[in-house]
Amino acid sequence: PKPDGSYRMCTDCRKVNNLTKSDNFPILPMDDCVDKIGNTKYVAMFDLLKGLWQIPLCERAKEVSAFATPRVLSQYKLMPFGMRNFPATFQRLINRTISQIDGCEGYIDE
Repeated sequence: PKPDGSYRMCTDCRKVNNLTKSDNFPILPMDDCVDKIGNTKYVAMFDLLKGLWQIPLCERAKEVSAFATPRVLSQYKLMPFGMRNFPATFQRLINRTISQIDGCEGYIDE
C-alpha cells in the first residue's frame, strides 16, 4: 500500500517483455543534456506527470497487455509502466514534439 493506504496497480510484464523485440531508440543521458544546455542564460524544466499514460495503445498492443486478477480479465488502453519499449517510445514522442524548438533537449527519467 501507498502511504495514504491506497494501492498502486503493478503489472508483471516480464513474459511479454521477453518476447518483445527491443526498440533501441537512443535516450540521451542526463550528463549530455546538461552539457548541451550548461552555458545558456535561461533553463526551464517541465515534469510530464504520468507521461506513459499519454500514449494510447494500438489494438494489438492492447491484446498483448491483457492481464488477469482473481476478479477480472482486462487490458490496458494506454501504455502501462513496465513494458519494454515504453522509454524508447516516450523519448521518440518527446523528441518529435520539441524538434522545432532551438536549444531544447528532451530527457526522460524512466
